[in-house]
Amino acid sequence: MTETSPIHVLIVDDHPMVRKGLASFLLIMDDLELVGEAKDGLDALRRCEHSPPDVILMDLIMPVTDGVEATRQIMQQCPCPILVVTATVTGHCAKVYEALGHGALDAVNTPVLGRDGVVSGGGQVRTGFDPPGGISPQRLGAV
Repeated sequence: MTETSPIHVLIVDDHPMVRKGLASFLLIMDDLELVGEAKDGLDALRRCEHSPPDVILMDLIMPVTDGVEATRQIMQQCPCPILVVTATVTGHCAKVYEALGHGALDAVNTPVLGRDGVVSGGGQVRTGFDPPGGISPQRLGAV
């Protein structure tokens, strides 16, 4: 049995508490490793150009460069799997479809960090990484 390297994840969101919540969620996953955080799409593009992650958790609604435009630019310049993580997938339906059209793999609702420090709703993000349609180490090389 061979041991696989963890999937390197970049979190992109303009809200520090959301980044903290997603980072907390990643800490409990043995096969996922946080390698960076970006506060907007432009910051994410710069980080990807410098050191591409295995996958990006991308918010949609951000200042400077939003998630749709960031997805478009990243997929053109330094392609890697992108999972859209937004406050409400159904509420941002048009932007979700735009991001998917530019190459994002899927969209899920943002997990919530409770006052007790416990993350709820992380199952949707976890499912985005799980086969058959999710981001597995085997699928990372296909993008």
